[in-house]
Amino acid sequence: MNDWINGDCDRADALAAQDPYCQDLCRQLRCLEPRYERFLQALTEEDRDFLTDYIYLTTEIAYQKTQAAYQIGKSRRKP
Repeated sequence: MNDWINGDCDRADALAAQDPYCQDLCRQLRCLEPRYERFLQALTEEDRDFLTDYIYLTTEIAYQKTQAAYQIGKSRRKP
């Protein structure tokens, strides 16, 4: 996993930065952020914490799947 952490993750980020679809998704997210922040502030602290935890877990699961896919790809590389 150190290969992923020590460079390949950065390479993936660089590729995503050049991908038009990914850039469009990032633009859409930036547009939604002010409303999202207002939405969070309107929630009770308990609901805000719940939502934040839920989003963190879904994001972490996606990241773990990315790392698993990287390991699968790495194991299939020819020496």
